[in-house]
Amino acid sequence: MATNGSRFALSASLSIALLASSSPTHAQSDAGATHAMDASVVDASVDAGVSAEAGRSVRVVGCVPGDGRVLVTTLPEIDLECSDDWRSCDLAIDVRVENCTRSRVALRELRVRYRLGGPTLTFEPRWIEPGTSLGTTYRSVGTFTGPIGLEASVVDQQLAPIAHGTLSSTVRNRRREAAIEACRQCRGRWGAWGIHQREGCNCRASDAGRVCEDGADCEGLCVPTGVRVVTPAVPAQCTCPEGCQCRGATRGSGHRARGAGLVCAMSCSLERPATVVSVGRCSDYRWNFGCRSFIPVGARNEPPRAANLARIASYRCAD
Repeated sequence: MATNGSRFALSASLSIALLASSSPTHAQSDAGATHAMDASVVDASVDAGVSAEAGRSVRVVGCVPGDGRVLVTTLPEIDLECSDDWRSCDLAIDVRVENCTRSRVALRELRVRYRLGGPTLTFEPRWIEPGTSLGTTYRSVGTFTGPIGLEASVVDQQLAPIAHGTLSSTVRNRRREAAIEACRQCRGRWGAWGIHQREGCNCRASDAGRVCEDGADCEGLCVPTGVRVVTPAVPAQCTCPEGCQCRGATRGSGHRARGAGLVCAMSCSLERPATVVSVGRCSDYRWNFGCRSFIPVGARNEPPRAANLARIASYRCAD
């Protein structure tokens, strides 16, 4: 038996099986989860979302019946089929058996091996005539990527094993790979974000660190760092009527103090605090999770606030 990447040639005199010809009859997975496959399956016990579909038998170009070979092929790289960017994906593995012997053969068993195991599918024989080939598609739901192994077993018309071989391939999620590369280009951080741990890229903001006074100034958040004084504070002032010598004046209005033989009414103004607006700097990244203060969009349209007010910026929790 010879193996070569995604294709192997098997002699009909070898013991045990080959790959790719029929409709599944029985399947066993290491996990033991149950799932109904297509209508031709009996007592299917496989990983959730697994199925196999038989294709049409076609004549093999260049295959000479009687040369004793059974060929099994699959692609060296398999792309996940994703409907939602790179997250909701299906795995579809196309395998094909070419019969170059003088008698009919059939795929009897196919073992699919991922990093953490996988199902074993046993098929009801669907015969491949000499000089023809038959394809089968194995399908499974998931986002697994990396190396994958396929072990195929082929039988003759007496259901006796005649060939066995192993294929290797690599499952890729090209959309995810492209998204990760785009994340590098935007100097972002790739990971799982938020309370639902949704995978994606948090790009670095192009305006990171820039001074801002409004949430609209930033790609991400305007994070408060202090205030800018709009009008300065005015301290309380007291005045003494002319001709009086006032002593011990205190803040207030209408305070009466004794002067040089005269009783005078002090006139005092109230202290006016400074008015301020919040200032900050744009966040380093576009997404900002957790609880934090921020300057909202539209803050520039709000009037200045008195500096003695406790709350200068807004506060939120984002997950």
